[in-house]
Amino acid sequence: MNYKELADRTPFFKEQEKGVSSVCEIMEELMARGRQEGLSKGRTEERRHNILRMLSKGKSTAEIADLLDIPLHEVESLARGKSA
Repeated sequence: MNYKELADRTPFFKEQEKGVSSVCEIMEELMARGRQEGLSKGRTEERRHNILRMLSKGKSTAEIADLLDIPLHEVESLARGKSA
């Protein structure tokens, strides 16, 4: 390895119970964070899709905001982007 500090610590993380446990905790935290980010992105994309679909069906921005319980400015912003 190029870095002595890393080379010195590697056995701890690979071979000792506390080290392995630390790595597992870190990995679980990273996976949970990734899941949350994915869910958030999915919700955002679904909301965007629903807004655009309702706009294409002739619903007003105020109706959409009310039906989806979201701020009017969010719907209007997406509507402006769609028509641009």
